[in-house]
Amino acid sequence: MSRIAGVDPKQTEPPVSDILQDQNDTWGKPLNPYLVYARRPSLLRSVTNMWQALGESGLLPQILCTLICRRVASINGCVF
Repeated sequence: MSRIAGVDPKQTEPPVSDILQDQNDTWGKPLNPYLVYARRPSLLRSVTNMWQALGESGLLPQILCTLICRRVASINGCVF
């Protein structure tokens, strides 16, 4: 199956580069889906804002969010 290529983080400009650098600092590299989202900066900002709003809302405990992310990664066959 063909895959959409992500952006090269070194070729991006702020604020995209800032978001990808934050991920690099946290995870050791930018997360693959975000490299694809970065092809459309408005989409990248929207996804980033969505996760930030969910984190700040307090609707789900942080530990549950982490467990959900791990489970989705497992279902998708991704190393997390």
